[in-house]
Amino acid sequence: MGAAFNEFCAENNGNIPPDPRIKELKAVTGIIIVIVAFIGITGNILNLFTLRSPSLQTVPFRYIRALAIFDLIGLTTIVFHLIFKFTKLDKTYPVAFYSVYLEDLIINSFLVAGLYCAVLLTVER
Repeated sequence: MGAAFNEFCAENNGNIPPDPRIKELKAVTGIIIVIVAFIGITGNILNLFTLRSPSLQTVPFRYIRALAIFDLIGLTTIVFHLIFKFTKLDKTYPVAFYSVYLEDLIINSFLVAGLYCAVLLTVER
């Protein structure tokens, strides 16, 4: 199993040259993710401004406000991840420390908290 596994997992086992279009595909995917994230960030900011109204201070709207805050933090962290990745800032020590120890925790925690808010809103209704 060891030899076959090592050949399969090797980055380039000598049989197939790496496809040069992969870098281009990663760049296009990153741009699409940034565009979608900025649309989400804009929508969440507008949502927070709308929910400041005194007539929208009931419990369901508090869940929606919490969902907007959690999504806003999660999407902002995703945008920072892509900025660090494309500008090669992830090679510096502070950013590398953040990427290794904090980034996944922040992104996953806030996106899961947003899902919990959506579930609580559904249960409350």
